[in-house]
Amino acid sequence: MLNKKIMIVLLALGALVIIALLGVSYQLSSKIRAELELTLNDHLSQAVNTYTQRGLNISYAPFVCLGMSSYQCISKHITLIDSHTGEEVAKVAGLALHIDEIQTGSMQISLGADHLSFSGIQKAIQESKNQELLDLYTVLMPESFVCHEKDIVSDKHSGAVSSQRQCTFKAQGIQYRYSFDGRVKSPDFADKTILNAMISYYGSLSLLDKLSSGELQADFAIDHIAFVLTSSHLKDTLYPILEADYRQHHPKTKIPFDTKAYHQALENIRGFIDFGLTFSGLGVGPYAYGLQQFFDGIVAMAEGEVSEVSIQLIPKNNPAPYFSLTPDTISNLTKLGTQQRLLAKVFNHYNLQVSTQALKAPDKPAKPSKSDKSDTTH
Repeated sequence: MLNKKIMIVLLALGALVIIALLGVSYQLSSKIRAELELTLNDHLSQAVNTYTQRGLNISYAPFVCLGMSSYQCISKHITLIDSHTGEEVAKVAGLALHIDEIQTGSMQISLGADHLSFSGIQKAIQESKNQELLDLYTVLMPESFVCHEKDIVSDKHSGAVSSQRQCTFKAQGIQYRYSFDGRVKSPDFADKTILNAMISYYGSLSLLDKLSSGELQADFAIDHIAFVLTSSHLKDTLYPILEADYRQHHPKTKIPFDTKAYHQALENIRGFIDFGLTFSGLGVGPYAYGLQQFFDGIVAMAEGEVSEVSIQLIPKNNPAPYFSLTPDTISNLTKLGTQQRLLAKVFNHYNLQVSTQALKAPDKPAKPSKSDKSDTTH
């Protein structure tokens, strides 16, 4: 009987301890969740004020955060609206931020959206009455995205944080991937949790007024950056679009639209791209050959020869040096002289590398053995 009572008491004490721990955990989780929700909506509100001054209104559903050990914050929509016409310019629907793992000096997050729309671009194309361009927009414009990021405090005294990020944007006819490895160092991070530091950092990056005022004091280093296009059926997507355009511009021709005509249409598009490179100044210089290779790869993808084309910046020295974006540089980003100086820094410190991956031929069905021949006649 005594042993039974002791067992009941121990079980009761154990239950009380578990309840107490759960209560503390819930209070801590609730506090973090509330702070996260407040911070996200505060930065969103600041963005609204900033872009309103630039002729864009932002309509949005505030972030709502859920979870205890891991957190999920969702905004049902964020919409950019032209303040002069009242028309929608772009919209992100179902924007979700997931805090997958968070510790004292590191965290893993993911950010994604169920649907992306760019009504402003689509309307401009429709008004141009260029059906080919509209069809290309339909199959090449991203419709959704997801990003994964890991941030680690590499030096808490100097406020240095290392980041690894991978994003995938999906369209009907192609997939865009972006990856980034880099570091940021700011005295403002030294006395903040990594979560608040990164929210503050990205919030400031999205607001040019904060950057140009010098409110964000940070040094940046890019250890690797890559952009990858992937599609195993781009030719199947583009061929009917270019054929329809050919028929529209040659209604009386008896010459069929064949592989040769398709190739010529791609070459015409490539000519416009080459003109754009030359006009922008990127057609010459240390990256000219790499950019030519990149667009050659895209043409090869459209020809059904490759399934992947990647272009990446790799630092000449390891680790890559830190650099600063001064308020003066931010204020003059649209000026040609500023852009040329930034490009010169990139040229000096990074090599451009391009690669392609051949499209795999579909597997041929295995030839039946003599013993199986009778089964193939059904």
